[in-house]
Amino acid sequence: MDYTLLDEHMVRVEDVRARIDELEMALVGDDVLDEEEREALLKTALTHAEYDELLILRELDKEAGEASSEWEHGEPLVKEEFFLQYTKELIQDCYDDIPGKNDNNRWPYNHITIDYESAAEELKQDYTTVGVGGATWYIRG
Repeated sequence: MDYTLLDEHMVRVEDVRARIDELEMALVGDDVLDEEEREALLKTALTHAEYDELLILRELDKEAGEASSEWEHGEPLVKEEFFLQYTKELIQDCYDDIPGKNDNNRWPYNHITIDYESAAEELKQDYTTVGVGGATWYIRG
């Protein structure tokens, strides 16, 4: 299977909608069709993989919007298996005096470690999950 937007670790509303638009462009000029006819034509105009991707992206967009009002404002969806790395990056971006950042190998920082796994588990309390296409995504609620 070809690489798609769904293979990303993190996606935003603008990326999802741009890809939906790109896939739906297979029917340029067919605005007079009803939804059922349009869907039938899309199914034949796209490859099986592209049509499946389109259906999953539409569902992802819908589910993310229902799960969080922040989706419309650019809050990312983060894939479950990437959430630990996302937490590490979030901490690195938000806090200046953390171990390993800004070459702060000075006392006491060089003796401090962060339990990123526990931090990620605690951070999940502020997030809700969206399960689409066999994947679980987190979005801040």
